[in-house]
Amino acid sequence: MRMGKMNQIHIKSIHFFLGFLILGLLVTIPSFGVDFFDRGMEAFMNNSPEDAVAMFEIASQQDPGNHEAYLYLGISYIQLAMYERAIEAFQSGLENTVASKDDFFYNIGLAYALSGNFELALEAYSQSHIYNSGYHQAYLNKANIYVRNGEYEDAIKNYRIYLSIMPAGEQSEAVRQMIVALEEEIADIKIKEEQERIAREEEEKQRQQELEQQRIREEEERELAAQRRRDLMSSVLDSLENDAREADQIGAESEEFEDFDFEIGRQD
Repeated sequence: MRMGKMNQIHIKSIHFFLGFLILGLLVTIPSFGVDFFDRGMEAFMNNSPEDAVAMFEIASQQDPGNHEAYLYLGISYIQLAMYERAIEAFQSGLENTVASKDDFFYNIGLAYALSGNFELALEAYSQSHIYNSGYHQAYLNKANIYVRNGEYEDAIKNYRIYLSIMPAGEQSEAVRQMIVALEEEIADIKIKEEQERIAREEEEKQRQQELEQQRIREEEERELAAQRRRDLMSSVLDSLENDAREADQIGAESEEFEDFDFEIGRQD
């Protein structure tokens, strides 16, 4: 029984290895009668991104010049929220094909935006406009990012470009409402900024007035201190001069007294 179990495990291992080998052959060798791109599209349309990814991976390797295989591969990765893999697929499409570069850059921007990297998303959307200046959805997405970043004037600029390309588009009315709302928001911001500027000026004026009043008080205190010092100096000087005069008088009286004693001595 033990030997039989070991044989079963060995046979299963061989089958497992052969399964990987067959899968590797499917990826590297064209499969006759199998159109992996069509199968990928079928899975994509049936909302099965996992199966679509598997088929589009093979299709892109079988035919590197098939730009749609890379595009749908990247989009399928986006549906799976695998944004880094999506970007890699789109970049592979840019390297291997010459078609739909605007779509590749647009979808790269979309993947970056969904992953939260808005700066790189804006760069990718701008790249899409190099190859297609009328790529209206890229303008719309750029505008939405600018709104999120609080850059309302840039948002309005891109919304207006979108409307110039798609004046009657499904989202055009919502875009017009957004422009009105942003213009009102900008006006409110300017009013608030002006009020804050005036408040800052009033605060600065008040601060300068307080500083001037403090300067005047300090100057008055210095003058009072100087006057008290001068009064003290005058008082001390008067006292010293009085003491000096009294000392002179005492000295003079002492001399007269000595002279008197001398005269008395001579009479004796």
